[in-house]
Amino acid sequence: MFLAMALALAANPRQQEIRGAISSQSFSIQERRSAADSRWEAVSTSDGPDRGRRLFLKNCAHCHGEEARGDEGPDLHGIKKSDEWIARRIRDGVKGEMTAFGEKFSDQDIRDLIAYLRSLKD
Repeated sequence: MFLAMALALAANPRQQEIRGAISSQSFSIQERRSAADSRWEAVSTSDGPDRGRRLFLKNCAHCHGEEARGDEGPDLHGIKKSDEWIARRIRDGVKGEMTAFGEKFSDQDIRDLIAYLRSLKD
């Protein structure tokens, strides 16, 4: 789509209009990324960390340890990744390293798990 716009830009006398369309298209992509990231931020229920801990103990502790300090899986204290990155990792897993929980956990479950992980201090 961008290639077609770029070709049109070179051949079309309305270059400013097309440039505007290209920039607004880029802005729309940025807006969508922000919206996707914000979907995972601060949407957990008030008992999110507690509920997240219960989900963690039931589904994650066998690899990450009961206190999330690591065992087969890594220590999860002080994670610096974005909520969207963590949600994607929980949902999709990592082939040969971590189970994908996308079929098992709802979006709310994942938000609660993230709330729990964010509550862990180094």
